[in-house]
Amino acid sequence: MAKRWVVAAAAVAAFASTFAEAEDPLPAEQITVEQSIKPGPNVFVSTSSWQGAGAIDVFSADDLTYKGDYPTGMQAQFALSGAADTGYVASAFPKRIMYGPVEAVIQSFDVASLKLRQEVTILPKFVQMGPAKGIRIELKYFEGQ
Repeated sequence: MAKRWVVAAAAVAAFASTFAEAEDPLPAEQITVEQSIKPGPNVFVSTSSWQGAGAIDVFSADDLTYKGDYPTGMQAQFALSGAADTGYVASAFPKRIMYGPVEAVIQSFDVASLKLRQEVTILPKFVQMGPAKGIRIELKYFEGQ
């Protein structure tokens, strides 16, 4: 039994010496974040599921290149302002996926930067309404009409 441990220790020592030789370090990368998406017409795609959070994905209407996304909760309902510079999302954030308490919110976000502008907590029963009807009511609130 002791011979097995000696052989195993020798094998580990032999392999360890080959891994111990350090290679040249990789050059540091410079990570940057764009302040806004590229200008031009956009295509918005709501990627929702019952498995968890979704997003509003933004693509270029010219060549369908990916520009970015705005994160949402589950089964988001989405609308744009008339000028297409503000997005509105109604979505739910359940503590458990299938049952239990749910926090529902309506958010407005800037399309150019994909950043949150405002968020309002609403009753979670919004999901029982038709998506267009529910969003139109809240758009008037956000746009001050």
